[in-house]
Amino acid sequence: MPSNGFHKIVRVDLPESSDTAYFQDLVDSFSAPQKTDWRCDLCKTASGNVKTEHLTQLGEYAFVNIPRATYYDGSKNLTKVAFPQEPVEIKVRDKVKVYEAVAIMEHLGTR
Repeated sequence: MPSNGFHKIVRVDLPESSDTAYFQDLVDSFSAPQKTDWRCDLCKTASGNVKTEHLTQLGEYAFVNIPRATYYDGSKNLTKVAFPQEPVEIKVRDKVKVYEAVAIMEHLGTR
């Protein structure tokens, strides 16, 4: 993939306790504060850390990755994703860029 700034990949996580997740909600959740289980390398103490990710720029195309396999045991998250028929808004700082969903790729391989 070219590194000319025209393509951005956004990785969003599926909720595990939901029957259906809405694509716009998943995209909006990218910048929401998330608790982490990070521990201090020296004392191994968890201190209620929170991470927040923000996009600094967007390109002509945005690729949204929604992984289903967990990293812990390889199980698959079966939450359904409702994809929009209307354009999707992605926020960068105080600006909003509108994207049209043009393709969906589904991996059907085995574990």
